[in-house]
Order: sequence, then structure tokens, then C-alpha cells
Amino acid sequence: MNKIIAEVKVASCQQYEKQEVEKSMTNIIKDLFQKSKFEKGDRILIKPNILRKASLQSGTTTHPVILECVIEALLGSGLEVTIADSPGGSKSNTLTEFLEICEATGIVDITKKYPSVKLAFINAGIREGKFIIYRNLRDYDKILNIAKLKTHILTYFSGAVKNIFGLVPGKHKLDYHAKFPQRRAFSKFIMELFDHITPTYNILDGIIGMEGDGPSKGSSKYAGVLLGSNNGFAVDEVAMGLTGLNSLKCLYMKDNLEIKLEGDLPSKTKFKEPITAMRGVNLCYYLENIERFNNLPIPLIKENYCVGCGTCMKICPESAIQIIKNVPRIDYDKCIKCYCCYELSGCKAIELRVK
Repeated sequence: MNKIIAEVKVASCQQYEKQEVEKSMTNIIKDLFQKSKFEKGDRILIKPNILRKASLQSGTTTHPVILECVIEALLGSGLEVTIADSPGGSKSNTLTEFLEICEATGIVDITKKYPSVKLAFINAGIREGKFIIYRNLRDYDKILNIAKLKTHILTYFSGAVKNIFGLVPGKHKLDYHAKFPQRRAFSKFIMELFDHITPTYNILDGIIGMEGDGPSKGSSKYAGVLLGSNNGFAVDEVAMGLTGLNSLKCLYMKDNLEIKLEGDLPSKTKFKEPITAMRGVNLCYYLENIERFNNLPIPLIKENYCVGCGTCMKICPESAIQIIKNVPRIDYDKCIKCYCCYELSGCKAIELRVK
């Protein structure tokens, strides 16, 4: 397999203070414009990570200061900007829920500060080959992928590549979880989806990321880094290297990259792996059925923490959760261990436990 040479811009950044972020992002923004070859009047779609309602300190979503610095540069060059996402994967995902998430994660404030910036809710799709993606995606001239550095209980890591899954409308994300229930198959799908869409440029917000059981139930962790490249796989490879994560455990990664780093490398830190991470990379990765149903943790309901919202039931792609006498019950014969219930439920009523 031929090597792919990828350049990744690296910048240390200590905090989400706008002047500091702007200074740190100087070379990334310059590279963005050089690689993207924008033309005046181009319509730019920005895909952040706005997974769910979460505090900015939690490390769950792309920080609005990062978005703001990029948007100012784009608007200053005569470009039209739209922020678009499809948070979570609820079967009943609505515009109201989307706007509430945007309000909580600072996106609405950006649109108020920059009135020309549009906000798009990805709720309708169109089929392109084997993928169902945002119906209006091809109306845009360029796609900027502004992701968050996090671990992930299903794919091991969530960075630039996994973030593009948000361009699949909500309900269809659940359908894909059901269609590809095994970790390797789902990771392959994510890799192919990213290659199909191929964002123009990728920026990773890693000033504060998430370790442990990400992408929503982990712990915030300082990494002090910003990354930029037109190659999302290279961005994720570098991010995992800087945080002590093993990219061999991330099954959507490619092994033919030759990465050239440029910039100010921060000190390496050590992120805790998700509970679902394999202990070693060996034959067990190829024994998919054994891994999937025997070795991985299962979701458990903690009744004392349940608030009766029913989110876990709505989110489950296999309808493996039913509410019985106001308490969720999991049918483990149907459960595919996608962990959507754990990731997207708003309370602490679900935990993961190894059998």
C-alpha cells in the first residue's frame, strides 16, 4: 500500500481565552486557507461537535472560541458560513432539541454575534451510494470539520474522523448502529463515510478533551493542543500520540500514513482509555464475535438514579429497552452493545459493567 504523506499543524494553547487562541491558531488558519483554496463568495459548512447539552468545561463539545476564531477569518475573506450538525441519535430528534443544545454549547451566541452566520439542523437525508447524508451537503463549496479530542466507548477515539458521523441525520445514525453492530464493521463504516465526504480541512480542539468513557460520560482532561490538517486520519493519529492512546486500538485508522508535524508541540499527557478498550492489540481484535458478545461491558440500569425520561428507550437502535412500571428494562438478547443509551441519556441511571 502506497504511503500517504500528510502534514499536521500543531499548536500549544493553554486556555480558551480568545487572544491566546487566535495567536495559537495563526499557522493553522494560514494552512486552512492555503489548502482550501477558497474563492470569494464560497459557501462554507462548518461541522463542529455539539453532541448534546453539556457545560463547556466538560470537554464534550467543540469550544465556541475555536469556532469564533475560524469564523472571523472566513467572514473577513468574504465567505458565507453555516454551522450544521445532528446531535446525538434520538429517533425523535427535533428542531427544539437542537436549538436547546446549540444554546447550551455557545453556538447560538455565535450566530447572535455574527448575524450572517446561519445555523442548520441536519434532520433530512439523501442517499449517496450506501450512505445517507445531510440532504443539503452538496449545496456547500467547502466543508470544515472542527472536532473535539475525546475517547469513545465504541470506536476507542473520537476526533476528526468520527465527527463526520454527525452529517448523518439523527434517526439514520441509529439505523447504521443496527446495521453494523460489531465494532470492526462499524469502524470500517466510519472510515468509508469520512472518505466519501472528505472534508476540505480538519481542526481538532484539544485544549481540554475527554478521557475515559467518552464521548459524553468521561472526564474532562487538559491536553493543551490544537491540530489542523487536510487529512483527518493524520489529525487523529497525532492526537492519540500526544495523549498516550494506542491508535492500533482505533479500528477506523489507516496504517499507510507518513505524517509531517509542524509547530509547537505541547508536553505529552496520558489519557485514560475507555472501559471498552481491549487490553492489548492481538488476535482478540480479529475474533469479532467473541469480542463483541463475551468480552465487552454491558449497560446496566441503576434504578435509584432513573428520572423516567425515557431517553434510553428512544435512542436504542434495536428497541432493546422497554419501560416497565416506570423503570427501563434491557433485553440483552437484543442488545448490540453500541452504548447509545449510555452515551446519550441525560442522567446517571446507566452504567457499564464487565460481566
